Amino acid sequence: MADGEEQRKNGGENPLLNQIRNRTYSLHHQQFAEIYIEEKHPAPRESSVSEPIRTRSPEEENIFLLFQELRRLYRYPPYVNPLGENESFYRQAKKMEHFEDDYSGNAPFSAYFPEYQIMSYEQLRTYFTWRSCVRRGSVKKTSFSYVFLYIYELINNIGVTDGREGLSRLLSIWREYAPYESKLGAYMAEWVKDYYIINAFEFPFFDLVRREPLLQEYYPFPEETDFFGMYAKLSSYPFERSAFYTAETECDLRNCFEFVVGRLDGWLRENGACFDDLINYDGKPAFWVPFRKARYAPQCMPPPERKEVRISGEERYWYETGRWFRSARRICRTSGRRIIGYLFKRIEQFYRKTRKHKYRLNADKTKLDLSQIREFFPDPNLFFEKIDGAILEFHREAHKRSVNVDPGRLEKIRESASSIQEKLLAPLEETEAGEEAFPEDDGSGPNAESISQAAAAVEKNASDETGQPLSAADGWEKLAHSLTATEKEAIRLLLRGTGPGELREFCRARLLMPEVLAEKINEKAVEAVEDNILELADTASVYEEYRCELERVVLNETE
Repeated sequence: MADGEEQRKNGGENPLLNQIRNRTYSLHHQQFAEIYIEEKHPAPRESSVSEPIRTRSPEEENIFLLFQELRRLYRYPPYVNPLGENESFYRQAKKMEHFEDDYSGNAPFSAYFPEYQIMSYEQLRTYFTWRSCVRRGSVKKTSFSYVFLYIYELINNIGVTDGREGLSRLLSIWREYAPYESKLGAYMAEWVKDYYIINAFEFPFFDLVRREPLLQEYYPFPEETDFFGMYAKLSSYPFERSAFYTAETECDLRNCFEFVVGRLDGWLRENGACFDDLINYDGKPAFWVPFRKARYAPQCMPPPERKEVRISGEERYWYETGRWFRSARRICRTSGRRIIGYLFKRIEQFYRKTRKHKYRLNADKTKLDLSQIREFFPDPNLFFEKIDGAILEFHREAHKRSVNVDPGRLEKIRESASSIQEKLLAPLEETEAGEEAFPEDDGSGPNAESISQAAAAVEKNASDETGQPLSAADGWEKLAHSLTATEKEAIRLLLRGTGPGELREFCRARLLMPEVLAEKINEKAVEAVEDNILELADTASVYEEYRCELERVVLNETE
């Protein structure tokens, strides 16, 4: 057993293992295969003289040092930020805001969310040279990342005096560079809208869309607002089932509703709201971040001047607690349905009265939630006055009489009047022998009637020709006859120096609005004496130049 173990340790009967164990290694007497490489050309010999180091000119050295200062402004965030440090970008952009360059080289550049910090000396000089040309009105094709860098500057209001100039430059670079890069429009349409929202612009967004064809491709201009289509289905009053709602009255009722809501909406927009705010309210708002796909530093911007921006009736943005919010889907208020129902009832009530319908309709405003109306109207009565005023205005416009003048007929009237006038004024001695002259008459003879008719024709034609009364006195008499008893009494109150409160009580007792009553009086005055007689300011008052005539024909009528 011991001999077997010893034999296994020494390799046993395996001659290969024994040969490996007993072999000795030495650096000498080794056999190597020599390899020869045939070269067709001898290897170049390195020159013992080094290339000269290129030195910068003083101007280039100053620019290089400026770029060094630019880089030192960058602060790397302590956390991972896919957009980089936008605040550092803003500080760097402000430093280089007025820098101009004239670099002869052209270094290409491509980066996702480009920024100054990752650009080389040559790329920085290429960009600032291109930007200098753009500011002078020369836009040339360059690396697309340079274009984005310039747009990032504009949305941060770098290099512009105010928002109007910034918007103009954004639209300009879009317009000028679009032929070189079609993909630019997809970014610019969103950024121009965001820029409009965060800056204070007085004009509506769709006025901008109307002026800029580039925007019309992305924001189709809405058709004329169809208030009837939007709100009729929300009405608490089923007006379509009314006995008065027929094919004959449908047009007036529908168009009047459209007109009244348009008037209310325009008045509300002047006060920073809209009619839809009365009817609907916003759901849970959502946070909104402008310029999501760009480098934008809102923390470096001053607070917006306008706290609320409305793009359309349903799309609204507002700024509060340091953040922007966007409106969500709008929900109809219960009080909103009743307001729509009241409008339809009030309009139908008016037209039932004008058409002398046998059944009356009562529009009860006490059923409306006035607390909701007070949110927009401090005095709810003003809301109802606006409605009634708009209904009357629509009715007057829809039934306005048009006068068509036939020039040919007018010329014949003039010729006839001239001929008759010549015959009346011709002296007897100038009549021709064969012509029968008017015999002398004391006014009771057979020719009295024909002469009177001729004189009346001359007077009528003269009045028709000028379109004015023959005398001012006749005009004031005509006005007095055209006024109703209520209108005359209102004028008497004003002539006696009645205060605004008494006139308002006078109108309220007769279910009238002072403004509407004064307008009706002025309309009749324009027809009779061709001028307004009442001044409509805070309250109605009589023009002093017409006081005497009004006292003569109105005040003294009963005294």
